[in-house]
Amino acid sequence: MKRKNDQAGNNFKLMTASGVILLLFSLYFIRETVLLPCREAIASRSWLPTQAEVVSASLTARGTELRIDYRYTVGGRPYGSHRYDFFGRTHGTAETLLPLLRRFPAGKRITCHADPRRPFEAVIERSVPGRYYVRLAAGLAGAAAGLLLIVCAFRSRFRRRPSVQ
Repeated sequence: MKRKNDQAGNNFKLMTASGVILLLFSLYFIRETVLLPCREAIASRSWLPTQAEVVSASLTARGTELRIDYRYTVGGRPYGSHRYDFFGRTHGTAETLLPLLRRFPAGKRITCHADPRRPFEAVIERSVPGRYYVRLAAGLAGAAAGLLLIVCAFRSRFRRRPSVQ
């Protein structure tokens, strides 16, 4: 009988620890990969739309990142930036980045959005890509699975067992 209780205790500890780890990892994943970038994108909705000029657009040596340098003016002062968005849409393969590269030839006039409190912060694209909703769903599913493991561990540990007579 003691061996059975030891096994149940080990199962409880393992399920609880696994559930806590999965829950914490999922919450960290949601915070870092979804909430922080989305918070910036939402805050940028109040930023000033500003005319900008593309200085250059090029792929990095490995062809995995697109860099778009542009300059703009806020309050009569010139600024420059290379930030396209908050979500890393300028990372990928050369094939996926070439259409974006063609949209920004040097000298092209574009609209960027500058933070009125920190005008040196600007971005071209402010929308939230659909894949971030998939990341949110995956993170929530992982958190739910971790919570379910914890609940199941506690239910199996503390459920009433019929008394042996």
